[in-house]
Amino acid sequence: MTPSRFDLQSHSLYSDGALPPAQVIEHAAAAGVGLTALTDHDTLEGVDEALAAGARHGIEVVPATEITVVDEAGKDLHVLAYCVDHRDDDLLDLHGHEPKLGPISDTPWRDGVASLAFSARPTAVPVPPPCDD
Repeated sequence: MTPSRFDLQSHSLYSDGALPPAQVIEHAAAAGVGLTALTDHDTLEGVDEALAAGARHGIEVVPATEITVVDEAGKDLHVLAYCVDHRDDDLLDLHGHEPKLGPISDTPWRDGVASLAFSARPTAVPVPPPCDD
């Protein structure tokens, strides 16, 4: 069944949101959203919590993240990555195993992502297969 309402970009307190991941999902479900993605900036820390909350509230949660990259002019760009394997060692090495930002009130956002930024150069990117059911 295709959900009639979806939200494919949401943030929790692990980046620049105000709520824990479970509450983000709870609010989405209460609003009638059937499909969502937690896309915290430069961290995968909240994905497990969001997936568990999705199962409890009957909402499909796509494992995702918003990766900060820097172009050649030094401008920040944000790349949304969906259907990621949030336990993949290479991706965790990119983001770090611990949340880089913590609650946004504890750490300035800009300082937290600066160490994670990497150079963005135009390249051919293979199209990944769809998320597993």
